[in-house]
Amino acid sequence: MISSKSFACTCPPIPLKHLQQMEYENSECIFIAKVTDFNETKGTFKFEIIESFKGEINTRKFEGKFSYYCLPWINEKGKWLLYGDFNSDNVFEINNCGLSRSFTHPENNMASRIPPPPPPPDKEFTKKEETERFERYKTETRKKAHLILKEEIKKLKAKRK
Repeated sequence: MISSKSFACTCPPIPLKHLQQMEYENSECIFIAKVTDFNETKGTFKFEIIESFKGEINTRKFEGKFSYYCLPWINEKGKWLLYGDFNSDNVFEINNCGLSRSFTHPENNMASRIPPPPPPPDKEFTKKEETERFERYKTETRKKAHLILKEEIKKLKAKRK
């Protein structure tokens, strides 16, 4: 007899504006934080709050948790926009399939929300053309993700007032 435990996460394709609204409504806390340490294998991280948009905060340093099996993953130190809730142990848990993302690489959690342009009809690409096309897509996705993050923060600041 073979027994195994498994968990798979599939994030539904929700339009960005709707997901932003859902994240705001369903998150106990939203803030900009500095991630000071992380462990991808354990799904844990440490952070300091820089700016809060939602939620009562009594201290500035916290421990956090994310699902190893579901995006977003905390995979770099630095400035992040975090959406989530505190559990009963006062550990911050980011929302699965949510919009938490780093300021340095917001495209890592936004690429699925910024689809690539369709290929031209009846066009076969050489390997070089395909590589160049992919590099242009990555650059454009990065630019769009930074703009989306900037606008999202502007809206969060406006809601706080």
